[in-house]
Amino acid sequence: EEARGLPCDGLELSIYPSWVEEAERIAADLADLALPFETAHAEKAVGARLSEGDESAVERLEGSALIASRVGARLLVLHLWELPLGDRYLERNLELLPSCADVAERHGLTLGIETIPCSVGSPLANVAKAVEREPRCVAVLDTEFLALHGELRNAKSLVQHAGGKPHFHEHPRQQDPVGIGHDAAEGD
Repeated sequence: EEARGLPCDGLELSIYPSWVEEAERIAADLADLALPFETAHAEKAVGARLSEGDESAVERLEGSALIASRVGARLLVLHLWELPLGDRYLERNLELLPSCADVAERHGLTLGIETIPCSVGSPLANVAKAVEREPRCVAVLDTEFLALHGELRNAKSLVQHAGGKPHFHEHPRQQDPVGIGHDAAEGD
């Protein structure tokens, strides 16, 4: 009940790995709550599986997409890479990105690629490559991780490059030093 009264446009649902195994049941249970989920965050291990060359990663994304669509989300957020391998195999992951976008599209969702910590590249550059390679995708800017990489001030360039308004993932402890209407970690 409290979630329905929050002063926000919508909620983001984090999808856990165990939920994917029971996607139909979990989706039905969550849909019964009738919460305003605008965004769903896919199981975070998908990116790690993509980096490892595990072809089942796209299949696992299917479970996240099913849950997301059934609860009414419009955006499915994906970690295209994940530590510890991080973005070392970004090209491999980018090759599988169209298949991931196909999964989202089949469920009536837009696939968002989130700026997350990198091991060799930069979050903004990696997400820009992804959005350029697969135009059905949008950028999801995580202000905490952009600040961690010293890239928060450059976020506007990705927004302009992507030609649209990205989804922002903010963290409550942050301030707004870049004037984009969203908070950022102190010191960036």
